Amino acid sequence: ALFISESECFVGEMRQLLSEGQSEDLQRSAHTFKANGRDLGALRLAAVCQEIEDRASEGQPDGVGALIDEVGREAAQVCDALRAPQVYARITVHVKAHFECGKRI
Repeated sequence: ALFISESECFVGEMRQLLSEGQSEDLQRSAHTFKANGRDLGALRLAAVCQEIEDRASEGQPDGVGALIDEVGREAAQVCDALRAPQVYARITVHVKAHFECGKRI
């Protein structure tokens, strides 16, 4: 699934944007990843991305690194679940329309 191949890219991108102080881009990246997670039913992932998005929009970087680490762990769990044959078979093409690392959709 596209989520599996792109999730590490999004997590890495968020880490880089945080280290570079690019709050606006971090907010957009977290927003996009949140939507992708929500589309797959990964509500905890979406909630943590929302927290990153909120802190980035408020210019509050404290604790965002730990939240990005949490997003990485949540994304890994989602990827493991998606690799299960019964789940993988149900993934639909519409996810691709919402998910392209490095592109703001």
